[in-house]
Amino acid sequence: MKIIITEKHFKTVLKNFDTINEQDESINDEKTLIVLQNRINDIIDKKQKEILDKTSVKVTTQNGQVNLQIGEKVYPMRSMVKGIYALIIPPKSTLTFGGGAMKELLPEIEKINEYKILSEKYPELKSEIERGIINGTIFTDEQNQGTFKLTVTTRPLDMSDSKSAVKFGTDYPLGEFLERNKIIYRFSNGNFGTLESGQIQMNLASVQLKLKTQAMPTKEAPIAQVTIRPMIIGDIFNFDTVDFKDEATAQQQYGAFIQQIKGYIQQYGEPFIAHMRSQNPTIYGYASIDGDPTQPVTGGYQPCMGNKTRRDYDLCLSSERAKKIADILNSSIKELGGIFKFKGMGETTKWGPGWTAENPTIPEQTAPNRRYIMSQIAPYIAKQAPPQQ
Repeated sequence: MKIIITEKHFKTVLKNFDTINEQDESINDEKTLIVLQNRINDIIDKKQKEILDKTSVKVTTQNGQVNLQIGEKVYPMRSMVKGIYALIIPPKSTLTFGGGAMKELLPEIEKINEYKILSEKYPELKSEIERGIINGTIFTDEQNQGTFKLTVTTRPLDMSDSKSAVKFGTDYPLGEFLERNKIIYRFSNGNFGTLESGQIQMNLASVQLKLKTQAMPTKEAPIAQVTIRPMIIGDIFNFDTVDFKDEATAQQQYGAFIQQIKGYIQQYGEPFIAHMRSQNPTIYGYASIDGDPTQPVTGGYQPCMGNKTRRDYDLCLSSERAKKIADILNSSIKELGGIFKFKGMGETTKWGPGWTAENPTIPEQTAPNRRYIMSQIAPYIAKQAPPQQ
C-alpha cells in the first residue's frame, strides 16, 4: 500500500515538528536557568557579609523624629520610654532593601557553565544581570515580633564599648552590624546610644532572571497575589541526633509546606517555579542552651565531634538538622531543582529560656529554642488566564 502525502502537507508536518523541538528546547533552557539561579545564590551566600557591608545602616533624627535607615529605606522609630526608641516589626512582616548590585558578581557568574550556555543563546542575559539588584529581606516568624532598639544613656552600657563608639548619624556597614548586633553611638552632648536588633532573620537573593523568547503577544490579564505560608518546625529531633522523634509528627509539620508548594506548581507552572528559585529559600536551624557553652564538647553526634566547645558543637548540630529538612524538601519537590538551602544558627534564647549557672534548666524548658525556620518567601504575583469570551 502506498502512502501519498502532498508537498503542502509535508511542509505542515515539518513546521509542527520544528515547533515541538523549539518547545522542548525552551523547557531545557528554563531548567538550565534554574541551575544558574541556584549557583548565583550560592555565590551570594558565600559573600553575604561582604555584600551586606556595602549597604549602610544608621540612626538619624529629623524634626524630633528618630529614624532607622537601611540602605535607601527610612523607617520611623517610636519612643517607648524615656531614652529608648524602637522599630517594631510585627510577626510575619518584612523590611526590604537593596543588597547591592548584581554586576559586582558578574566575574564569578561568567565562570558558571550554565551561564556560558545560556548567554550565547540569550545575549541580553548579561545586561539583565548587570542591571539587577540583590534583594535583601529582614523578616520575622509568624509568632514573634522583631525589633531594632536604640537605648540612650549617659555612658555606654558596657564601658569597653566606648572605644568602638562612632559619631551619631554615621553610616555603619550592615553586615558588621548584623554580625555584632551592636552599634555604639557617641552624641555631641557626651551621651551614648546603643543600637541592637532582636528576633529578626535576614536573607539575600539574586534578581529573578528571565529568558526573553519570541513569544506571541498575549492579552493583558488581571493580577492575583498568592501568599506562600512560611514553614516553622518545632522540636522534632531526638536528643543529640538528626533522627526524628516521631516520623509521622515530623512529616505532618513539613508535609503541609510541601503540599502547598506542589499545589502552586501544578496551578501556575513554570512562572511559579521561576519565582521560587529567585527567593533563595533557606532553612535556618536553631539550638537550645542546655549547659555551659564554653565547656569542652561532650556531644555524641559523630560528624560534629571535632568541635571544641558545646557552643561550637551545637552550631554544627543545628546545621546538620537544618540540612536534613532541606534535603527532604529538595527530594520531595524535585520540580524546583534543589533550591532549598540550609544554615545552622547555633544556640539561641529567642523563644525560651537557656541554661545559666544561676538558673539551670532542663531540656523541656529550652525546647522552644530548638526550631527550624524557612526564610521569608515573597508573595507570587500570578497572571490569571483571560476570561472566556
